[in-house]
Amino acid sequence: MTPDFFQSIPLFSHASSRTLQQVEHLAKRSFYKKGNVILDQLQCRHTFLYVAKGWLKLFKESADGEEIIEDILTQGHYCGESFIFDNNKTAAIYTVQSISDLEIMTLPITLLEQLIVEDHALSLNFLKATLHKKQQLNMHIEHLTIQNAAQRIGCFILRLCDDTIDQKNITLRLPYDKILLALRLGMQPETFSRALIRLSKECALKIEDEYITIPELKILMHYVCQHCSRTFPCTI
Repeated sequence: MTPDFFQSIPLFSHASSRTLQQVEHLAKRSFYKKGNVILDQLQCRHTFLYVAKGWLKLFKESADGEEIIEDILTQGHYCGESFIFDNNKTAAIYTVQSISDLEIMTLPITLLEQLIVEDHALSLNFLKATLHKKQQLNMHIEHLTIQNAAQRIGCFILRLCDDTIDQKNITLRLPYDKILLALRLGMQPETFSRALIRLSKECALKIEDEYITIPELKILMHYVCQHCSRTFPCTI
């Protein structure tokens, strides 16, 4: 991992050369197979994690042992920044597990705390990133409020597409298990299955196992985005 690699990450863009050298020196690059636990609840408090390739989930368990999905992250996403600013240690802890083959970069939280104090460009980037995550959370709440289950699935599928609106006959592979996807979208697996069938009828999708073919992207876009404050391609 070189300084150029870190500069390509928005969080570290415009950081000083000294900051990039320290990050390069202490960053750890790791590879995992699907199903590996990467960080436990103790380790997550001390680790900033950036996803270079693949998918992972953040989860915790309820008192009766039920798994609660906190988030699902893919390339370009990260976690752990909340612990940098949480002096009272009230930020939610979680376990991190790979849900595909995975490449990640990790840094000690203590290093980032020091660098954010010293490097104003870095601290501004982290502030912008925090605001962006808040916008994402607000959008998720909006979707839960005004979109039906089929539209929420459609929104997820749209985010797997690039931003060419006139695309036709696109075939995508769902990146992880449908049961996990259902929980991430705030619905039970049975509801997910019914909603996926409804979505396929409304938008003429062809579904075969984990593969989905979209004959007309505009049809899917209209069905999903009519009940959203934003339109495709969505930057949130």
